[in-house]
Amino acid sequence: MTSGVPQGLILGALLFLLYANDLIDEDEDSNVASFADDIKIYKCIESPSDSESLQSDLRSLELRAEASGLTLSKDRCIFQRITRKKTPIVFSYSVKNEALPTSTQEKDLGVWVTSNLTWKKQTLDRCAQANTLLGYTKRSAPDKNNVSTRRTLYLALVRPKLLKWTG
Repeated sequence: MTSGVPQGLILGALLFLLYANDLIDEDEDSNVASFADDIKIYKCIESPSDSESLQSDLRSLELRAEASGLTLSKDRCIFQRITRKKTPIVFSYSVKNEALPTSTQEKDLGVWVTSNLTWKKQTLDRCAQANTLLGYTKRSAPDKNNVSTRRTLYLALVRPKLLKWTG
């Protein structure tokens, strides 16, 4: 290995941000959001020309990344259309001349974002995690028959999973 930063190193994220901040061009029509090693490019699409503009900005981001010595991992690039329109504008976006796969749901900073902006996936995920913890506490509690012990374990381990929407 000729370069890189060990995974998990706190300095790694900072170095990446210093590197990746040059990728964002204020002259683009699209919006760019970045967090740690993720970069999202997004735009409100109201016409086919908006789709072409987003693809142009995506290509521009790809070229700037390559010029900086970074490459976009096409395996980790996805496209998500978020709309409630009956007939959305259809456009095939690409990276490295390969069409991006379409996703109907993605986890972003610990929260499930679905194409139709409903909370169903997030709620089901949280309930599944809480149910798993409930089963674990039920199996591993030393004094399962004591109501006070069960209540304490529930309040400390299970309930926070139901109340906390991220991570």
